[in-house]
Amino acid sequence: MDVLFVIPSSSKQVYQALSDKYSGIGTPTWALLLAQATRSVGFEVGILDVLAERMSSDEAINQIRRLDPRLICFVVYGENVNSGTT
Repeated sequence: MDVLFVIPSSSKQVYQALSDKYSGIGTPTWALLLAQATRSVGFEVGILDVLAERMSSDEAINQIRRLDPRLICFVVYGENVNSGTT
């Protein structure tokens, strides 16, 4: 894999126990756009949505290690209050 786009999560820190049931999970629009633009010029890409997968930081790190991408791109933006704002 050439590029892995990672959508991080801080929902546990922001919402504590409420995040198990009540934190919003939005469509990772920017990661999808970036991935497709990168794919269209011939690179192999992947997306790891830590928020949607409800992964812990340790689980995300282990998954990134397993995928072994050449480049990791963290996609953080203000539209997703669980990752971008904080």
